[in-house]
Amino acid sequence: MVKATEDTVDEIKSKLDIVDIVEEKLRLEKRGKNYVGLCPFHQEKTPSFNVSPDKQIYKCFGCGVSGDMFSFVMQSENLSFKEALNMLAKRAGVSLPEGPKRESGLEQKKEAILQLNEQAMHFYHYILTQRPEGKKALEYLESRGINSNSIENFQLGFAPNNWDSLYKAARKKGYTNENLLQAGLISERKDGSGYFDRFRNRIIFPIFDYRQRVIGFGGRILDEESKAPKYLNSPATLLFDKRKVLYGLEKALPEIRQKKQAIVAEGYTDVILVHQEGITNVVASLGTALTPQQARTVRVQAEEVIIAYDSDAAGEAATERGLDILKESGCQVKVAGFPEGLDPDSFIRSYGKKAFINILQEAQPLVEYRLQNLQNKHDLSRPEGKMLFVKELIPVLFSISNVLERDEYLKRVAEELNFSEEALRSEMKKYQKMARKAEKNGNNLVKIEQTNNILVEKLEPAEKALLSLLFVDEGVLGRVVEDMKNNDGIFNPEVEKIIKACNDLRENGKEIKFEYLRGQLEDDSLTELLADLSFEAPWEEFTGEGVLKVVDDCMLRLKIKKLSRERERVEQKLKELEKADADEGSVRSLLVEWESLKLQEQELYRSGKKEGLVNG
Repeated sequence: MVKATEDTVDEIKSKLDIVDIVEEKLRLEKRGKNYVGLCPFHQEKTPSFNVSPDKQIYKCFGCGVSGDMFSFVMQSENLSFKEALNMLAKRAGVSLPEGPKRESGLEQKKEAILQLNEQAMHFYHYILTQRPEGKKALEYLESRGINSNSIENFQLGFAPNNWDSLYKAARKKGYTNENLLQAGLISERKDGSGYFDRFRNRIIFPIFDYRQRVIGFGGRILDEESKAPKYLNSPATLLFDKRKVLYGLEKALPEIRQKKQAIVAEGYTDVILVHQEGITNVVASLGTALTPQQARTVRVQAEEVIIAYDSDAAGEAATERGLDILKESGCQVKVAGFPEGLDPDSFIRSYGKKAFINILQEAQPLVEYRLQNLQNKHDLSRPEGKMLFVKELIPVLFSISNVLERDEYLKRVAEELNFSEEALRSEMKKYQKMARKAEKNGNNLVKIEQTNNILVEKLEPAEKALLSLLFVDEGVLGRVVEDMKNNDGIFNPEVEKIIKACNDLRENGKEIKFEYLRGQLEDDSLTELLADLSFEAPWEEFTGEGVLKVVDDCMLRLKIKKLSRERERVEQKLKELEKADADEGSVRSLLVEWESLKLQEQELYRSGKKEGLVNG
């Protein structure tokens, strides 16, 4: 394993930009000096995730996460610091000094899975394109309209109809049974007598993460008569969770970001054939119903999402589930309407690119789609059909957040279907009362876990300001440390830790930077605190004497606050003595102490006023 040094970390950060790192995960827009986007760590509809290119830090004002590029990679990729260091060093072209070989077991397992997946992808691709066993699969793909360029682009493969072809090939290369099991490429026989390949007689679709790494596989059965599942995915591994992955995302990201639009299909071939026509903002949800994690991944990249699922009953059911999830994530949702029996794959093969683009352009907004479905579902010529229609219509109208838009739809439905507008409004009011009652009882409430740094709330405003100023001017630290020596207990203990860590850096000839403080502070929440305060305190306009005057003002306020706390302590003791009917001497001693503290406090305040401090 490599050993991180301050100089190494500094070199990596000098060659990389946090904006570029973050933009690999979410779409950012420039606002003033900073960039903003939708937070990848919690669900939100309006951007609260801020990235500062000047300070090379990020901060989400919605859930409270914050840090530098290393923190972001660790949090977004679920990596250790060592893993993040290796990743960023490789990206920056920085050679890491070799240290003791103490790579963690988890890191070794992840690396083994990545290597195995890469080897398996090449194995399957070779079988498909070079071996007689792959001829039938190759003919099938060609019959589906998938050309050789797409086969190469998506690295499609074929798992031969043998029990252990991949198993034997991997063992020859030195991989263990445990490696193969952890990668999800083999399964153990029930009687414990051996192992067999998970994928057999299947067309293989490698699944990549946004960094172009093979993290899993999907397999489509070639024998239509087989009783085996038509599609089979890799099981959950240390790298793969099908609920979080979108097929084709690594290739779709550039166009999704450019158009601010994503098209979500159901299957692998939908993605491949649409990409083949040059429409590359298409992803698929791996044959499962769209999940909240997948919806969040799409939302941080795009404003509008078009659902392009199959037009059969299963596709319509999946569309309905996906609509609710996408809407909840804050997406503008539309539905592409394909002719009955067709999906993106079959439609684009039958009618071509231009017709497919027309389908996308005519995609119905969410409310329009649901209204149309309700009208098709119920017989509106019969009273009972109308009643059922209205019962299902009201929640659809109520889901429209814009009151004016909701009112327009209500009027339109009443006019088009010859309903009483007043009756609809009356039903709407009833539903609204029920919704409010349910909310009051705690039903259907979305609880957002707040992860804001608790330390920020505990600190005095002056402490927050001083910590922020440590990064602005070198003269600040010396003045703060001197005052701290002469005023024991003036700071919150956590603030003292940070100041002492900064002073240690200075004494060792180092700048006060996040990457250095990470090594000095045992508690990561303290470095997160510094990132929080760095965003919240705009001190850029202060320089030289202006900065030091702010420091003096903060220190004076803290000294006054300390004396005030001491007086409160004495007052509490006096109350206790009075209750205990203590002797007069003890009470008088405390009164003298209280008076002395009060005079000191007043003197500090007067001197501060004289010097132009503590005006507020």
